[in-house]
Amino acid sequence: MQLVKYAFAFETLLKCLFHIPELAVLILTAKSGVLDNSLSSDEELIPILAKIISGTFQTPNKAIYISSIFSALSARVPYLCDGTQHDSHEVIAFLLQAIEEELLGARVPGSPIDNLYENASPREYQLWWDHYKRYNPTSITTLFYGYSITSTLCSHCHAHFSTLSAFNTLHIPLPLTQTRLNVNLVHQFLDLPTGHVSLRTEPISVKVGPSASLRDVRAAILASLASNSNTNTHSDESKACSLDIALLIGTATGCATSSSSPTPYVVRARSSR
Repeated sequence: MQLVKYAFAFETLLKCLFHIPELAVLILTAKSGVLDNSLSSDEELIPILAKIISGTFQTPNKAIYISSIFSALSARVPYLCDGTQHDSHEVIAFLLQAIEEELLGARVPGSPIDNLYENASPREYQLWWDHYKRYNPTSITTLFYGYSITSTLCSHCHAHFSTLSAFNTLHIPLPLTQTRLNVNLVHQFLDLPTGHVSLRTEPISVKVGPSASLRDVRAAILASLASNSNTNTHSDESKACSLDIALLIGTATGCATSSSSPTPYVVRARSSR
């Protein structure tokens, strides 16, 4: 969302937060800590939120203008108020962090990330969470934060370990019928008279299903190459290539999600020069 353009959505977000009794009482009774001497009293977020909460629940209601919150947020997190679009999870995460930092009077440290091996017990998970809360001792942590466990199993040695990290918003995955996979094709050209081998890398992008197999990826790549050969003008070297599908190597693990860095796939091409 763009905070200024979609102020009504931000106002709805605030109303939802203010209807959490523990948070409303916390803001109304809190005293802001001194986080940054360069901030003026008008840029302290908690007093502004307390004033809005008081006005929201008054009878009759008074008009509430949230421009003061934008000013306070821009002092804490400038790039959230730069007029560009931001994810709603990002907005609520930094709003909560700004409140938490003002309560602490200090910057919130990064969450500790520990690796726990296969014999880790629920007690060790709880110890990790208690350790995190000691570093972030505010009611914001208690109300909105939890921890997630990511388990990894090595397909070769079957070693298993878990990574723990804190979170304050849940991202619900949207069902996808197709996803775009970026791949690098490495063409190997063999000059038969001289035996000279040259390589050429060609980045392409193909669409595959979320649960596509390696065979599906191969088919999509070959279909893309066939389509390009009909629409684009290639050099004599490219026209002389015959792709060998059996030599396409890689894994289909990158198909489930789109990545900014292309997944490496290799195709050997022979030149008839």
